[in-house]
Amino acid sequence: MLAPLLVLLSSAPVPPAKPGPPAARAAVRRADEERCAALGAKDEGRFLAVLADDVSLFPDRQPLVKGKAAARELLAPFFDAKGPSVSCEPLTVEVAASGELAYTTGTYVVKGTEAERSPTRGHGKYVTVWRRRSGAWKLAVDIANNSPPAERDFGPPPTP
Repeated sequence: MLAPLLVLLSSAPVPPAKPGPPAARAAVRRADEERCAALGAKDEGRFLAVLADDVSLFPDRQPLVKGKAAARELLAPFFDAKGPSVSCEPLTVEVAASGELAYTTGTYVVKGTEAERSPTRGHGKYVTVWRRRSGAWKLAVDIANNSPPAERDFGPPPTP
């Protein structure tokens, strides 16, 4: 009676192994670095590819933004060739014991250009929450805030 049960158990499909904590942390760091690289390259398609469909963005001093379409609209200036540039760097990465959720913390710098006459200079910090689905890490939540308040940049002084 035990033999048929052992045959059934040995032929059952084995779920894919979850990466161990160091491998999972490395994968999440790569995902966050990819997000930062896509922003820096002004590559909207590449950036949107790392977002979960139901992503939530909590931009500094602005309302909550939900979903990829709303994220695209909010961040459109950063993908415009004449828009401000942004760079970011993940500093810490932690992965839940389940291997399904992770978070990163990091810093970012936003710079406008004199030609833009744009009040878009500043730096700050962020927290991102990542969700693992079908083996891929997707950005689920992004919380960012300026530190200290952004500098005012009204362009170069007028020429006399």
